[in-house]
Amino acid sequence: MVVNLCSNRRGAIYYCRMVEYRMGDQRWRLIPGQEAGKSYQYPSYSHDGKTLVFGVAQCEQPDCKGNSGFGQLATMAVQATAGQPTVYGAVKALPVPGVSRPNFSPDDQQIVYWRDQYKSKSRLASGRGIGSISVFGYRPATDEETHLIPGMNTDKLRTRFINALSGPLFTPDGGTIRFTAQNDPLGGSESAAKRGMSDVDYHLPSGTTISRYWHRVAEGLGRVYAEHPTRGVLAGAGNLRLVDPLPPHATRA
Repeated sequence: MVVNLCSNRRGAIYYCRMVEYRMGDQRWRLIPGQEAGKSYQYPSYSHDGKTLVFGVAQCEQPDCKGNSGFGQLATMAVQATAGQPTVYGAVKALPVPGVSRPNFSPDDQQIVYWRDQYKSKSRLASGRGIGSISVFGYRPATDEETHLIPGMNTDKLRTRFINALSGPLFTPDGGTIRFTAQNDPLGGSESAAKRGMSDVDYHLPSGTTISRYWHRVAEGLGRVYAEHPTRGVLAGAGNLRLVDPLPPHATRA
């Protein structure tokens, strides 16, 4: 498997490298081709296992201070053979800046990710961006980017996500996108997601959402629902329990 290893220095937690862990011999290996002065974040395999997708951030030195987990969308070819070292290709930058947590669609034809909704350049003194993030998809074959959750911002609804916690991920049938995010609790207009921390299912054909309160779990619902479309696992401190993703345990907008 391929994961991030990141700095534990204060203010530099997004200074990351992609590493391979081979469970058979319990060995770590730094993936080649990663340049100094850049951070490589949130790697994810395509479903056919032949491509890695991730974000690459150009870093201020030392230790990528000011980086907030967003970077240039990029891919890397992978050739894996049983019993042989995995061969990784060169980093291929795609023309989509400022993305975070990319993942492939079930057919591997689209990459879904978080991105600044309005490509805002304004930032606070801490380096954090001002504005909201949303879920977009990019198709490398046609060089097209699409806003995938437009139903969360309409004439009547204004949903302002300010922090991504998991996902976005497609369900196996490709019909729903699931993620966990922080929805601006001070937003004045009606929102399509619960205020504060919320787990969201967005149904692509209809543009409707199911929103659940988030409680002490950052990676549970979205990732497990990607494997179990009708039932999910909510992981809390010291427990694991099944939850019903449908009302009345969730609200539908």
